[in-house]
Amino acid sequence: MRSATKAGQEWLEREFDAVRFMAEWAACNGYPGFTWRIALELSTCVDRVLPWREAVEFYALALEAARTEREPIGEAYLLNALGCLHLVKDERLMAASYFEQAFTCFRQQNHAAGQELLHANLALVHAELGDADRADQHSRQASGRAYPADGEVWGRIGA
Repeated sequence: MRSATKAGQEWLEREFDAVRFMAEWAACNGYPGFTWRIALELSTCVDRVLPWREAVEFYALALEAARTEREPIGEAYLLNALGCLHLVKDERLMAASYFEQAFTCFRQQNHAAGQELLHANLALVHAELGDADRADQHSRQASGRAYPADGEVWGRIGA
């Protein structure tokens, strides 16, 4: 990790509670657009800083904010984040539900990178659920752009 990136990550982890408070304050005070954007930025460390249940509640709040703002791309990324949280806890059916909802949002917005990301996540969750046919269908749709071999996932998703 580059030193500037590492320093930024360390700062964010130290100040996580303050930044999370700002997001929650924004949600309650008429600034839902800030809420979901801040929540997505915090995704890089939320799993290391928050207990699982708090992370789910935080992303649910941010999801409502994105919906209030009628921001379908933000909604989709937050649905994906919730799906990932449930997948980590082996709640595969719940994860699949969130991933399907996120995929629908991305498809409706014609957001190719988001669709590819969700094809990869859906392939994974359906494989874990034992549904080889659906896993294969999604894996064939994922072109590799969302999960490239070099590991630079987030740098290329928004491209």
